[in-house]
Amino acid sequence: MTESLPSYQGIKVNLITGFLGAGKTTLIKHLLTQIPKGERWAVLVNEFGEIGLDQTLLETSLTSGKYKALSEQVAIKQVAGGCVCCVTSAAFQVALNALIKAQNPDRIIIEPTGLGHPRNILKQLNGPHYQDVLDIEPSVCLLDARNLDDEKYTLHPNFIEQVAMADILVASKSETYQTNDWQAFERYLEALEPAKTRVEKIANGQLSLSQISLDQAESALHTILDKSEISLEHSQHNHSHHDHDHDHDHKSHSEKKTLSNLDAHNQEDFYLKVSDDGLNMAWVFPQTAAFDQALLETVLEKLNGMENILRMKGVFNLASGALLLNATQRDFSLYANEKKQTESKLELILSADSEELNQDQIQSWVLSLL
Repeated sequence: MTESLPSYQGIKVNLITGFLGAGKTTLIKHLLTQIPKGERWAVLVNEFGEIGLDQTLLETSLTSGKYKALSEQVAIKQVAGGCVCCVTSAAFQVALNALIKAQNPDRIIIEPTGLGHPRNILKQLNGPHYQDVLDIEPSVCLLDARNLDDEKYTLHPNFIEQVAMADILVASKSETYQTNDWQAFERYLEALEPAKTRVEKIANGQLSLSQISLDQAESALHTILDKSEISLEHSQHNHSHHDHDHDHDHKSHSEKKTLSNLDAHNQEDFYLKVSDDGLNMAWVFPQTAAFDQALLETVLEKLNGMENILRMKGVFNLASGALLLNATQRDFSLYANEKKQTESKLELILSADSEELNQDQIQSWVLSLL
């Protein structure tokens, strides 16, 4: 008797967007603690850079503490060095198809890079190939209200699109807000056109699964064809910019260099990616590297003080265990993990329009760690 093939149907999908450092990964980790008994979930992660760091950080967090028991219920796949949001990108469909075929999960969470374009992801999910396979639930956009006074965020086309395309707008990291932040958020909501019908306010990433499991009729999937022609200039800033389908007509290039500091044992791979969306600098250090924690903390704090560095992520092996880095211009987190990683990595995202050209200084500080 021939064994019947698995049925790939009714897989719930949530798109979690948010600009750089909005707290997407923290929220996803909290959602993972709510996996119903007997279900298996998958997470598809995309990052702006080339080195695959987001998957490392998420998988590492699932190996300790309250998340440790979840590792058998969650599959994680990453698309690095590109954008899952590209209309012409095959990487998104290949990665998504691989997850579906290998895991046949009950739910897939898609986390685009903070510089991502959700409109085109939703277009792909709405394609005929997935019509009977995916059950699209509302898209979620996280927003850190502390950044609403900073035009690097509020006038950025990606930020505007993420907010415009979201079914649910979430004020994240609210445990850090002051009175003026709440006031700025309320003003922002009042000026949005069209107004958001669902707004949530969360602390420490604690959004419940029930809050994002709305009726399908309210999800972005069922209005995406209408929204595809949305005039994003209808944001509160009435910001005029090109209709960015992210088809790579903008200037973008990546390069990889092998840098040597003193001898062959200290060689590292350095990646530089430049586009209209931002500048990415990333390092993959030799497997033999063991960092001095005091020096590491000093250098990372210097980097975090640079005005044009918007985002920092990293994992660093010490003589025993590892340190994980997650930082924005407002938050700096460096925490220990008892398990060493295969490689040590560091990634920086810098403002694309910054006049501060400090790449040589950054490179010098990073190389001093070896």
